[in-house]
Amino acid sequence: LAALPDQRGRSVTITLTADQSAALERTKHWASHEASQVLTLGGYAGTGKTTLVRTLLDGEMAGSRVLAPTGKACQVLGHKGVEAKTIHAFLYFPPEEDARTAELKWTTRGIKGSGFLIVDEASMISLPVYNQLIATGFRILFVGDHGQLPPVGEDPGIMRNPHIRLEQIVRQAAESPVLRF
Repeated sequence: LAALPDQRGRSVTITLTADQSAALERTKHWASHEASQVLTLGGYAGTGKTTLVRTLLDGEMAGSRVLAPTGKACQVLGHKGVEAKTIHAFLYFPPEEDARTAELKWTTRGIKGSGFLIVDEASMISLPVYNQLIATGFRILFVGDHGQLPPVGEDPGIMRNPHIRLEQIVRQAAESPVLRF
């Protein structure tokens, strides 16, 4: 069971599926007992990845920063009760135009830290952005759909073989034509 806020902020108790419970326990163990910097959580759309993130933010990973590659992904997370900011807003200062070349130049913030980052839509992250995230020193839970297309640019393979996989679809009806497709 997990107690999560609904869209009005009221606490709602939900029952996690068996694979959500196993994924939650595996993630909690990594957060409290393992030294590895990265853990990957993969699941198709509707398997409850965001539900797990919300549960972790209310427990073992409270205070973690949640990041996503796009503003739209941050907005979707916000509608589900998870405050997020873009990876670029976290890693870089706003771009400045180079007067000589008229190119936009991004300057890294040089963030170094401890604690956790939760990075959603991890299948969209290119190798240079992945390397910048790793360089921060934070422990990172990458969350994404291992069935998505690779990112634009060089693929670091974050979702190629996730450590944890959610397989049971819970958001749509089991007989959904979308799922059959």
